Amino acid sequence: MAWRRPSSWEIAAAYIEEGYRAYLEGSDPAFAVEVERTLGLPTLDAVDWCQQLVSQGLITMEPFTNALGAYRLAPRGLAVAERLPDLMRVVEDFTAAVHRSNAPADEKRRATFSVKEEIYKVAISKTAQAAIDNKAAIWETLRALYNSLPLDWRPSS
Repeated sequence: MAWRRPSSWEIAAAYIEEGYRAYLEGSDPAFAVEVERTLGLPTLDAVDWCQQLVSQGLITMEPFTNALGAYRLAPRGLAVAERLPDLMRVVEDFTAAVHRSNAPADEKRRATFSVKEEIYKVAISKTAQAAIDNKAAIWETLRALYNSLPLDWRPSS
């Protein structure tokens, strides 16, 4: 299978998951180089992503200089990490609804990116819990952008 460039959602989630793994194992700090290897990210992309996640308050870089990109989850990043499985379930449910729609393939592709983007945006700008609690409003926002999406993201019985 050919390499596929990961989406912004996948990259951010990978950094959060790696930071959470290190946190739970008590092996802080986590290392950006592990995420680079796993996703196949070029080093310069990884540097940009670390800076982005720092600016969003999700991670803090270790104060010492190293080539491995040592980082820890910031309190906000830890809160997102703890709810990441729930956020991913919302993304999976929304994505499944997009694929069930009658939209053309290109619109489905764009809507799938928008799903991930909207969930991530709310989880980061507010809280992960806000994204989960407001999934109906997020779905309505997506439906306004893509009118071929079904009224409800949940599968009909």
